[in-house]
Amino acid sequence: MPQSPKPIMDVFVAVTDPRQSSKVQHSLPEVLTVAACGILVGTDTFEEIEFWAREKLPWLRQYLTLPNGIPSHDTFARLFGLMNPGEFEAAFRRWVDSVLPGVSPQVVA
Repeated sequence: MPQSPKPIMDVFVAVTDPRQSSKVQHSLPEVLTVAACGILVGTDTFEEIEFWAREKLPWLRQYLTLPNGIPSHDTFARLFGLMNPGEFEAAFRRWVDSVLPGVSPQVVA
């Protein structure tokens, strides 16, 4: 029996958070989920991710808590500048593999 896809946020729990815990206002899995969703709908910049997410906040809150709202584009930029891109890629690939198990890795750039 095929396994059901993992919720995208679940794969981001394993990503190491490089931020100083005393300065964190947004959950790492939620920030990465918002960014991944923004990227999947075609945003190209952190500013566009923030703009898209603010427009879709009611929809996003169906799946995420986002107690401090949508992170600013500066927050996205700082986080992605600090984190290990390989960890993000590996987590995202795990999610894609759970959603599309028969797709070869070359399909997702």
